[in-house]
Amino acid sequence: MSNSLFSLFAFALLVFPGTMREYALIPGKYSDFALDQQGNIIMADAEGIISKKDPAGRTLASQAYSNHGGNPQIDASNGLQVLVYFPSTRHLLMLDNQLNQRRLVDFNTLENYQIRGLGLAADGNYWILDGRDGFLKKLDYEGRTLASTMLAGAWLPNGQTRIYDDGQYLFLAGENDETVRVLNATLNRLRLFTKPAGYWDARDGNLCYAIDSQRLVREGISIGSRRDTVEVQGNALQRFRLSGSILANRSDRGLHLYR
Repeated sequence: MSNSLFSLFAFALLVFPGTMREYALIPGKYSDFALDQQGNIIMADAEGIISKKDPAGRTLASQAYSNHGGNPQIDASNGLQVLVYFPSTRHLLMLDNQLNQRRLVDFNTLENYQIRGLGLAADGNYWILDGRDGFLKKLDYEGRTLASTMLAGAWLPNGQTRIYDDGQYLFLAGENDETVRVLNATLNRLRLFTKPAGYWDARDGNLCYAIDSQRLVREGISIGSRRDTVEVQGNALQRFRLSGSILANRSDRGLHLYR
C-alpha cells in the first residue's frame, strides 16, 4: 500500500465512526459486572452468586459467596484474578480466573477504613480510597500500606469511586461526581476533566463514554483518537464496560452485549 493510500485509510478510521450493535442478552438482575481482558463477563447477583460467561454468553464458571453478604462490587481488570468487595460485611475476596477464592481480606480486623473506592493495582495489589482521611492507598493482602497520597479539594471524588490502574496511569471516577481524576504511577496529580452527560466508566481505564440521544459515543482522552458509536434502544442505560471489541451494558432486563 502506498504511503498516500495508507494515510487516507488511517484518516478514514479516525474521522468516520464505526458502529457496534447488540448481539446478545444475558437475562437477569445483577448488582455489578465486569469484563476481563479476554472479553469474558463476570457478574454478581444481589445474593452474592458470582458467574463468568464468555463473549457468546456461555457459562464458564459459577460460585456462591452469599456467606459474605450481598450486592458485591467487581473488578476484573487483571486477566488472572478477580476482585470482589462486599460492602455489607467489609470482606474483600481475591478470586482466580475460575472464580475460586484465593485470599480473603477482612477490613473489620484492619484499620478503620471507610472505603469509598476500590480497584486492582497493575502489580497485583489493590487500591482503596479511604473516606475517613481522604487518602488514596495501595495495600497488599496483609493490609500493609505500600503507597499513599492525600486527596483534598477538587481531587477528592464525591461518592463511591471506581479506581483503574493500567500500570501507567490511575483513573478515579466517582459515580456521583462530574469529574474524572488522572494520576501517574508515582501518584503525581496530572489532570482533571469533566465527564460528559451520561458518562459511565470503561474497564480499561483510558476511555470515557457520553450518551448523546440514542447513541453512545466512545471517545479517547487523547485528542485525535477514534470515535465509535453504539446504537442503543430506549433510555435504560445504566453502566457500560469495555474489553477489546466487546461492550456490555446493564439494564433492568439483564446484560446487553455489543460488538
